[in-house]
Amino acid sequence: MQYDAVRDFAPIALVARSAQVLVVHPSVGARTLKEFLEHVRSKGPAMNFATAGAGTSSRFGLELFKITTGLDPIAVHYKGGAAALNDLLGGQVPAI
Repeated sequence: MQYDAVRDFAPIALVARSAQVLVVHPSVGARTLKEFLEHVRSKGPAMNFATAGAGTSSRFGLELFKITTGLDPIAVHYKGGAAALNDLLGGQVPAI
C-alpha cells in the first residue's frame, strides 16, 4: 500500500455515540463487575458472549472489553439484539 492508515488519515467528525451495557444471566452468580471478571477468568476461553452480530456496537464493545481486561471470551454472533437477548434470558449464553 502506498499510504499509512495511521499517519495519512485523521478524524474530522464524531459519527455516532453508543452506550454499552454488560448484562449477565443470573446463573453466572456475579453481582458486580469484579465478581464477573473473576468468573470469566475462571472459565478461560470457554466463556461465551452474545453480540447482536458482526460489525455491531455490541461486537465492538466486546472487543474493547477484551483489550481492556486482557481476557479472550468467545463472541457468539446473532442476527440482531433481540435474538441475543432471548438466548441470554433463556440461559443459552451467560453474557451480552
